[in-house]
Amino acid sequence: MTAIEIEQERLAKLETMILQSGAHTSLEAGACAMEMVSYLANEPFSDHPACTCPVIAAFVRSLNDYRADEQRQELKPFLVKLLGTRSTPETEARRAAAALDWMMRVHRPLWLDAAGLHGDAAALRALPEIIDAASFREAASLQKVAIEHARAARDAWDARAAWAARAAWAVWDAWDARAAWAAWDARAAWAAWDAWDAWDAWDARDAAARAARAAIGALVAGVAGGSLGADASDAQRVEAGIAALNSLRDDVQRSELELLDRMIGIVS
Repeated sequence: MTAIEIEQERLAKLETMILQSGAHTSLEAGACAMEMVSYLANEPFSDHPACTCPVIAAFVRSLNDYRADEQRQELKPFLVKLLGTRSTPETEARRAAAALDWMMRVHRPLWLDAAGLHGDAAALRALPEIIDAASFREAASLQKVAIEHARAARDAWDARAAWAARAAWAVWDAWDARAAWAAWDARAAWAAWDAWDAWDAWDARDAAARAARAAIGALVAGVAGGSLGADASDAQRVEAGIAALNSLRDDVQRSELELLDRMIGIVS
């Protein structure tokens, strides 16, 4: 990592700046996390600053745009650390592998546990660290099984017709503040990941990813609502489902910041 000296007035601006989603034309118009990094580094204003590892920058851009306003500000303590992280292709590949490892062994199990699929969650957590195409394929095969289990369990909830677990998911999914069971959370790794063929089973299948996310999300809501017992109203079950999804979102977002710290710490 290359040390970059930051002007004090720029650091002071970081303290008062409210990070926003999307791209901006200037600091006066607003700034996302990576645009703020370009400002701190005294580079041309951009969300692709030259001083930052492109794998980390891609991950931070996704975190910035998928978080609600309040949660987006949690990125601010990391921005100074991003300066000077651009490194070798080998370091980028290690950081990319760390993102894939988190996705399969941390992110997916959080959702599966919340959905009551504890066996599938445990199986993914027990995998060896993902460091190459072979270890990713092993994780992807377990993920496929987990999604099939989730869809079957969701169908069972639908068959009961006692209440619409999907109502809680639909309400929650409409919010800006959501964790996603979808392909985007690994895209930070793609630019540096050499084993493109490892992604063939599901890469770019956004419709399938959305369907899997909907199945998992509805199941999380269903498990929470169903735990209230027979006397609970549909409204109470929906409220419990949304609360469970909110709790899951918070857990996922904490783990995202832990991953970001881990990626920054991977150096040549």
